[in-house]
Amino acid sequence: MRATDYIHLSTASQLDETIRKNYFGQTGMLLWIAVDADAWGKSCAGEIAATTNLFPHLYGELDLGAVTDVLELRRASDGGHELRG
Repeated sequence: MRATDYIHLSTASQLDETIRKNYFGQTGMLLWIAVDADAWGKSCAGEIAATTNLFPHLYGELDLGAVTDVLELRRASDGGHELRG
């Protein structure tokens, strides 16, 4: 990963909007990966992205030890997605 690379994340309250804006109608497997952002300290920073909302960005490698849950996002009949455990 280059120094300028990052992983765009969403908080729980931003998840529905992020899925709707970026993945509506998409087919194929999508995964929702929940992480403990506090475990990253300063490598995770909130930055404005497209709106005035602060979206967390992870600068650095994804520490798999910080993953707390993984769920599949299944496409609904209306083109949206639903979380499935």
